[in-house]
Amino acid sequence: MRPPVTTRVERSRGERAGPSRRLGGRHREALSAVLAAVVVLLLCFTTATPSAAAEPAASAADSGAHALAGPAVAGSYCYSINSSICVSMVNSTESDIIPSPGGHSTSVTPNPSDNLALYVESKYDLVWPTAHGTGPLSPIALNVTAILWNGVPYYSMNDSSVWHPSGSTWWGYGPTGQNTTYPYWYTINFTARAASGIPNFYPGMAITWWVYIVSNTSGVVRHLENLTYFHFTYGGAWPVSPYSAYPDHAGAAAALEDVSVAQQPLVPNFNDTVKIFLSTTPRDLETGALIGAAYVDVTETAPDGALLNQGTWAFPINSSKIGTPESNITLPASYSQVAGALVQYRVTASDTNPYGPDTVQTPSFNYTVNGNGTFKAHSFVNDLVLTGTPQVPQFAGRAPPEIPEGQPVHLLLASASAGTAILAAEVDYSLNYGALGENSSYVLPMTRLNSTHFDGTIPAMPLNVTVTYTVVAWDFAQDKDLSPMYEYTTPGIATTLLTVPSNSTFFLTYVYDIGTSTWVSGATVQVRGVSGYIHTWSQTLGGVAYPNASGRAFVPLFLPAGATYHIYVNDSTFLPAGATAAPSVEITVTMAHDMTTNGVLAVGAYYEVAESGNAFYFWLNQTAAGPTYSSPPGGIGSSTSLLAAVGLGAFALVCIPTLLWWREIRRQRESEERRIVL
Repeated sequence: MRPPVTTRVERSRGERAGPSRRLGGRHREALSAVLAAVVVLLLCFTTATPSAAAEPAASAADSGAHALAGPAVAGSYCYSINSSICVSMVNSTESDIIPSPGGHSTSVTPNPSDNLALYVESKYDLVWPTAHGTGPLSPIALNVTAILWNGVPYYSMNDSSVWHPSGSTWWGYGPTGQNTTYPYWYTINFTARAASGIPNFYPGMAITWWVYIVSNTSGVVRHLENLTYFHFTYGGAWPVSPYSAYPDHAGAAAALEDVSVAQQPLVPNFNDTVKIFLSTTPRDLETGALIGAAYVDVTETAPDGALLNQGTWAFPINSSKIGTPESNITLPASYSQVAGALVQYRVTASDTNPYGPDTVQTPSFNYTVNGNGTFKAHSFVNDLVLTGTPQVPQFAGRAPPEIPEGQPVHLLLASASAGTAILAAEVDYSLNYGALGENSSYVLPMTRLNSTHFDGTIPAMPLNVTVTYTVVAWDFAQDKDLSPMYEYTTPGIATTLLTVPSNSTFFLTYVYDIGTSTWVSGATVQVRGVSGYIHTWSQTLGGVAYPNASGRAFVPLFLPAGATYHIYVNDSTFLPAGATAAPSVEITVTMAHDMTTNGVLAVGAYYEVAESGNAFYFWLNQTAAGPTYSSPPGGIGSSTSLLAAVGLGAFALVCIPTLLWWREIRRQRESEERRIVL
């Protein structure tokens, strides 16, 4: 379909633009002849053979030729619309709406608030002295028609409302001397707004445009409409429309081209909440479409068809931003109280078009509420799926994976059958410290995510630990599935100590409660530099702690060697007789790079502190019968100089037999009949 023919005029090459002059009788006769010729041309739309001095405008054979002409600007090209005229972008930074050679459409989606400037480049001068800036005697026109996202023609070739650039002229002079092949350049523009401020273009507009040329050959006016139509779409709206009049339409299926809907869990069981996810699609990246608003309508009916629940929930959209690429809502468990109930829902979503918005509605989705079911195989590996982050669980007895110290391990337990719910689950894990030969056991209840998914996190572990664990799960019939034993380790102390720089030091703090015969978990251990520029805080796990990087439990922090430090230990469960608050135990030591001294450092009424190489032992909850061994000069609250003997490397390789040393201390105490409060 072609737009209505309008009258345009163009001067012949070699004429000069200048002020109009009063026409005499002879000139009036000539003008009458020209106008008569124009009328004939309008009726017949024939073309005259141009003279040698006139601009040879497009012929029917030339129209639609798509040759690559000389570049207008760096990085752009000029699209030939006939043998002597081409069109290009003015600025390489603007959205390039010029199609590729041979094409008619571009996937570029400009912002409708941006102006787009183009060059019309010609081998011949297109403007004659009496040419008009606008109207039927304008030599150059940018013609535009458009269809809105809702299928309504905004500028239509059918009703003569073809759009032209705003202003007193439809075209302007461009630079000269830019290209010897196309020496005559003119500008045409897609102006975003009219002089009144009203937008000329809107988000989602499907644009068809073409260049229209009117020539003047020896006084004969010819209208040369470009038969090559170009197409692009303005961004900011859903890329696919449900309206059939829009070029990119898909009817009822348009919604799922514009938005994506997902549900978790797919097969809900009794008392499940259901999360509905809404997001944009890859197609939306083409136009930059975002979700401006959305809601979901939900209806639940009983197996006999009776209405159980009905409601509407709005998807949350961040009001501080314009739109969002994703959002979600959670249907409450009240929609999952009747086994066999049917839940149906559909989503309505709008984009961020400020002049719309453009709205799509998805087809109806549905699911049936299941009963809880029971484990089918009564075998953990067949009934359940266990995954771990950062490592997949590894059966004990095989080479265990190594997890970095300070790294929690997140476990996710899922039912292998979407229709079988998990009633409860727990992780039973134990820690083994190789250097001490001690084991600590813990029970971690897993948290219900939904009826088929539970999760739990084994806390961060210190260096030199082997963790073994099993997972236990029950169904609603109280059937129990027990997993195989899984295992992982953390890096060894030996490896860590060998990396301590020569100007640094590293040490461990162990806390043991003699009264309960347990290595204490949860005791606070602080290390402060006397100068005040170092202060680390940690808590024991299975009795061990050491200076750690700020905010990262059990990630080793190497301290400057040769400096003096206060070490504070506080066990909140340690309450000596008559005490209302747990006392802190403190020692002050000067740390060398190599620490190999073995011996008792300090003795108090209810505690004793000893050193063995790069480890300090705080024995809590014992009677005050007096020290068995003399402590080094100074003791509590004063500096104790620890001289190097073997070095960190030697300690790491031989792993000071601290357990044997501790037992020897206890043996000597027993021989002296020191009473221990158990």
